[in-house]
Amino acid sequence: MWIDFTEGGRREIERHRMKALNDRPHVPLWPLWPGFAINTAFYAVLVWMLWLSPIVVRRVIRRKRGHCIKCGYDLRGAEHEACPECGAARDRISLITR
Repeated sequence: MWIDFTEGGRREIERHRMKALNDRPHVPLWPLWPGFAINTAFYAVLVWMLWLSPIVVRRVIRRKRGHCIKCGYDLRGAEHEACPECGAARDRISLITR
């Protein structure tokens, strides 16, 4: 590819470049709705997962340690059906593994 630095040559190159692009503008003037909807749904799920993941991880860790998944109260050795601290019902998994 060569570049002509004279003013007339530069105009000629620009004119051929625009013909190669079918004289379409470089800036989109309206959104492409299917792509816009797909991108919105994808990024909404991504943000939702990032927001929810610390809560899920915290609950998994508390369940493994034998604590209440809501408030973190130590339930090991307790015979209650609900957490004595916050009143949250114990799940079946923690009742089976005791």
